[in-house]
Amino acid sequence: MPKFRLAIVFIFVLSLIVRLYGLTNPLADWHSFRQADTASVTREYVKHGIDLLHPRYQDLSNIQSGEENGGKDNVMGYRMVEFPMVNGVIAKIIQVFPALDLVITSRVFSIFASLVSLGLLMWLSRKLYDQATAVCVGLFFGFIPYSVYYSRVILPEPFVVLFMLASLCLFHRFAKQKKLLPLLLSGFCFALAVLLKPMAVFILPAFAALALAEFSFWGLLRLDMVAVMILSFIPLLLWRRWILQFPLGIPVSDWLYNGGDVSKKLSPLYMIRFTPA
Repeated sequence: MPKFRLAIVFIFVLSLIVRLYGLTNPLADWHSFRQADTASVTREYVKHGIDLLHPRYQDLSNIQSGEENGGKDNVMGYRMVEFPMVNGVIAKIIQVFPALDLVITSRVFSIFASLVSLGLLMWLSRKLYDQATAVCVGLFFGFIPYSVYYSRVILPEPFVVLFMLASLCLFHRFAKQKKLLPLLLSGFCFALAVLLKPMAVFILPAFAALALAEFSFWGLLRLDMVAVMILSFIPLLLWRRWILQFPLGIPVSDWLYNGGDVSKKLSPLYMIRFTPA
């Protein structure tokens, strides 16, 4: 046990150190536009007050709304994508402590979320397997360059991962203890995850696997689990219905699903489909 605890301390300390690299770098790289968009929502909250239902940023052009909305400019600067709860929390802290740098503070929040995710991953791995597996999982999540980079970005993804893992860990506790509170908390965390990024639904097979390990196949249809799962999607549905009132603030997303006119074989979208882009 002492060796395991020492390994945990070692992994956490070094994971923090590698994530602090370039902490003060400005959002000036050519590929950082998405981070700049997210950071500008926080900046607008700091300047003009926090309004979670009307997030705005500094891109007033028609670039993101595109032809789907007649090529009109987003003159109000609406940013209707993920629910901006993280931006609101960071903005409030900066309002209270105005000496804090927005970029650094945002990165620190992402790093914190990443380290909590690291702890949750190791805890779940130890519960499902053993200490050696937990250490291996911690080493991979802690030090793979891809993981390090995306654990410190000013994006919603670090928090999506955090809420997904928290939901999964709480569901594991529910499956073991058969108590309602962990299930409710799991549903709450999952609701936050999908509210930030609907792609969080791809973790559902992991929930099914945990449930099958503790219940029978028909146990997947337990009324309490089904009810919590349905309720966890309500905030996302309400948010999606709300943002439809602001079409100019919703970025074009067809290209994410290989959208576009395939007849134009020289178009960038067509080239992305058939090249390792």
